[in-house]
Order: sequence, then structure tokens, then C-alpha cells
Amino acid sequence: MRNSIGVILGAALVLGLSAVAQAGTITYGPTLHNNGGPPFYLGYNVGTFEVPQFLAGPDDILTSVLLRVKVESYDGGHAIDNNMWDWAGSVTLGIGAYVGVQGPVPVGGSRLTVDSRATETATGSVTVDHGGSTDFIGPDSVSMTGHYATDTKADSRTAALDLAPYIGAGDVTFAFTGNTSTYGTGPLPDGGNWVIFPEYKFTTTVEYTFTPEPATLSLLALGGLALIRRRRMT
Repeated sequence: MRNSIGVILGAALVLGLSAVAQAGTITYGPTLHNNGGPPFYLGYNVGTFEVPQFLAGPDDILTSVLLRVKVESYDGGHAIDNNMWDWAGSVTLGIGAYVGVQGPVPVGGSRLTVDSRATETATGSVTVDHGGSTDFIGPDSVSMTGHYATDTKADSRTAALDLAPYIGAGDVTFAFTGNTSTYGTGPLPDGGNWVIFPEYKFTTTVEYTFTPEPATLSLLALGGLALIRRRRMT
């Protein structure tokens, strides 16, 4: 009985070690997208990029695909001048960049989608209009200067239908949309609005996670069991 327990435990150990040894990841990236800069992307941009499909081996099963997007924005500025003689209050200005990346559309499945936003904000108090003109100076004006902002987002899929477009011997195409952004809250008073849009760049990482198929693991376990029994006989 004790020998049987030892054999079973040994086989389980071989099974576990086989799974650890065979499971793994294939990573493409981080890949830089910077418009050949500097200068980097500015304003609205669209494009595509490709990575190889998953083709690790005949016995491997793709279990997940992960997409990670990091966007970085640089410089820029935003200012507002209050032209209302009867309004004063606090306003918040913002500038930054947005990048959205999407994978292929699977038949009957869910598409990989990542939206990443790198923004900077500044809050200030605005007095009533003091000069009757839009000059962006004085207590009825508030402004900000951007320096650097970053944001990283990720999305993953594990369902078989979602993974289908990533399996094969070719390439898989991702689409991206990027844009600079400006916004304000407060509410913003009526008046002049001045913006210098920031530049931006982004990186993408695509990661495949895979494991051996169950039949392969079973054969490995049986091989380990036979090895253990042979050692005990000798």
C-alpha cells in the first residue's frame, strides 16, 4: 500500500513538473510607436501594426492573449480668459493624449480593446472680467503648462472564440487611434480658450500564454510513472 501511494504521488509530481516546464508565454514588445519622432504624434492619427500569430508547436494550446498599451504625452498648454463681468469661480483645465488599440474582430467573440489616456490638469480661481478683452493675463485668466503624463492600460481574452484570430502561421493586425485632448470643468466661463496640443507616443505589448494539451500531459505522466516503477524494480 505504501509503495502504491509513493507511485501515485510520484506520478502527480511528474505531471505537475511537466506542466510547469511546458507552459509558457510568447511576448512581442514593448514596441514603440512614435511617428518617427521627435516630434511625435500630434493631433488625430490612425494606423495599424502587426504581430505574428501564435504558432508555438503542434501540442500547444493558446490559453490567453493580453494587450498592454502605454501612452505618454509631452508639453502643451491650456489657458482660458473670463469675459463675463458677473461670474467668478474655480476652473480646472486639462490637456493630454488618448490612444485606443483594438485587435481583430473574432467571429462570434469579443474584441481586444484598450483605451489609454495620459492627461495633466491644473485648477485655478478666475475673477470677473477685469479688462473687457481676451488677453489671457490678470486675475480673470487661468493657464497651465504641460510637462509629462503617462497611462498604461491592458485587456486580455481567454475564450476560444476570442482567441481564434490569433492562431495560425501568419500575422494578426491591430488598429490604433490616437488624438490629443483638452477639457475643462468648473464650469468654464464664456471667454477665450487657448490651447497648445501636446505631442504623444505609445508602446504596445502583445503576450500569448499557452499550455500543453491534456493528452500530452497524460503521456508525460504515464512516462514518469513507468520510470518510477522501473527504478523500484531495479
